[in-house]
Amino acid sequence: MKAAPIILVPGFWLGAWAWDQVEAILRSQDHRVRSLTLPGLETLEDNRSAVSLTSHIDAICDALLEAVEPAVLAVHSAAGFSGYAASDRMPEHGLRRHRPRERRPESRL
Repeated sequence: MKAAPIILVPGFWLGAWAWDQVEAILRSQDHRVRSLTLPGLETLEDNRSAVSLTSHIDAICDALLEAVEPAVLAVHSAAGFSGYAASDRMPEHGLRRHRPRERRPESRL
């Protein structure tokens, strides 16, 4: 059985390069992986005046469509807003939301 493709989206101010080590590990295990750099974050010199949350959501949705089959979408930090919006926009892709369990503060008593 073929594993689902994996799309990795870094947090704000990061690019696809932030996933390089993770991507290498996943590829070594025969996973199909694609890392995104969200619009406006390609270079420091980019003109970001027309970039919006919708631009980021569109980029994630485009990557999901290019994957053809349902994919695993992993978003980091503030890119979670765009990731959740993309999953709302594309329910037919069967994206499920997972939030890590919250840690409880340790008792100091």
